Amino acid sequence: MVNIKKMKHNELQKFGEFIIHNLFDKGIECYTQLSENQLKSPLTKQLRNDIKELNEEQLALMRKVVFEVMTTAMHDFLFALQERNDLENDISINVDEINIAEESDGLHGEIFTDEGWIKIYSAYSNEIED
Repeated sequence: MVNIKKMKHNELQKFGEFIIHNLFDKGIECYTQLSENQLKSPLTKQLRNDIKELNEEQLALMRKVVFEVMTTAMHDFLFALQERNDLENDISINVDEINIAEESDGLHGEIFTDEGWIKIYSAYSNEIED
């Protein structure tokens, strides 16, 4: 017999992995590439030059800022999705035909804790400060 609750939980985790890899990690990767002068587009030239002028302490602070900005943006995006699903009932996210907002106590809370999406799925989870 298939455990329906576990099956629905899998869809929620599938979405979490997708969000972490395609939003959170991509934002951090972009900063990493900028700070390591790996992006060569003309649009980023001045920014790359400015970053080169920073010392190690300033670079470490900038990295913390990027983590905080990405976490807050992702939290607020997920909170907005949850509200639109719950209150407006006009936007929903379905994974394998399961509405994941209905399977969560709050999508925005899924990213936190030691068992949250960031810790489980992010390539940068070892850099997250508690």
